[in-house]
Amino acid sequence: MGQLSNEQIKRIEQHLSGFKSFLKSEKGVEWQKERVERRTLFTKLLGSPSEKLGLDRDLISQLSEEDFGLLIKSLWASQIWTNKDYLVHKIVEENGLAQIKIELMELLHGTDSIAHRYDRFRENIKGLGASSLTEILHFFDSSKYCIWNIKPKRVLPFLGMENLLPKRVFTYSVSGEEYEKCIEALDLVRMVLISNGIEKADFTDVDFFLAYLFYNVMKGEVGVSVAEAESEDFDHDEVVEKLGAIGSGLGFDIEYKKQIAKGAVVDLVWSTKIGNLGMVTYVFEVQRKGSIDSLILNLQKARKNPSVQKVVVIGGSATVNQVRGEVEALGEDFRKALAYLTVADVEKASSLLQEFNNVLSKLELFKLD
Repeated sequence: MGQLSNEQIKRIEQHLSGFKSFLKSEKGVEWQKERVERRTLFTKLLGSPSEKLGLDRDLISQLSEEDFGLLIKSLWASQIWTNKDYLVHKIVEENGLAQIKIELMELLHGTDSIAHRYDRFRENIKGLGASSLTEILHFFDSSKYCIWNIKPKRVLPFLGMENLLPKRVFTYSVSGEEYEKCIEALDLVRMVLISNGIEKADFTDVDFFLAYLFYNVMKGEVGVSVAEAESEDFDHDEVVEKLGAIGSGLGFDIEYKKQIAKGAVVDLVWSTKIGNLGMVTYVFEVQRKGSIDSLILNLQKARKNPSVQKVVVIGGSATVNQVRGEVEALGEDFRKALAYLTVADVEKASSLLQEFNNVLSKLELFKLD
């Protein structure tokens, strides 16, 4: 990992005065309070890096589904979900609590590199994307692990730091090796904070700084970069999860890997009952790799279910354009039943929904849990 240039340091430092003032504001104090509450929760349930391994092993082995639910519901990455109980239930049902505890133990206390432990967890536990996983790592040990979500993806280019990382990390799929590089890049920001009077700054302080820039300076802009809009390299399961959260937030019942018609199993279904119309269903297929012909055939079969109103194809822009071209020769009814989203559209909708839920939660009119 290289060092920051003088220009990059200057870009960071020009915002530090405003950031320090923000930390003293009502919102800044609220963030600090939330930091303490989260660390307390994580230490209580998972132990801490300073404790003996035996204690940590005991804590994680005793983790109940309710305890695990508290962890998941506390994550910023989970705030897009209006029904967080459903999210917790789905993760436990799909993986099993016993397996989750085994993998948490290895992730947090294993002796392999963080790259290896990160990849192992992603491979063995479904339903937790990079944002959630890095947040768990972070609040377990904020001196070692950074959060990687939309904020660094947007703010690092704003600070002119995109040259320090592979272009891939600014799209959707982050491997363990790439996560290590993200830690190294954000550690350079941390060192600038320390050299400018924010003593003992850890990766939470870095996240606060990035959040300050994202929400207060950049005004929470969630527009996507050209690289994201055109990306064919994204995490299939993470995109499906975000689509599920969006559907749940809109009030739909959601089902994953649903057999919607004979011979047709799709990634995701949104469904709801509408008065005399009965059940209304929307089908989603996320296409990252594989045969376009097989995708189209699967969607044609899905259309045979009379409740299906739309079948939606999600992918990188090149994939979406390819599917559009392939269906041009097919029947008009099928063409009209198709809709398209890029993975960048999903990322933007996910970010907007999370911010909307954050705003509503301040009203305390109803619980979003």
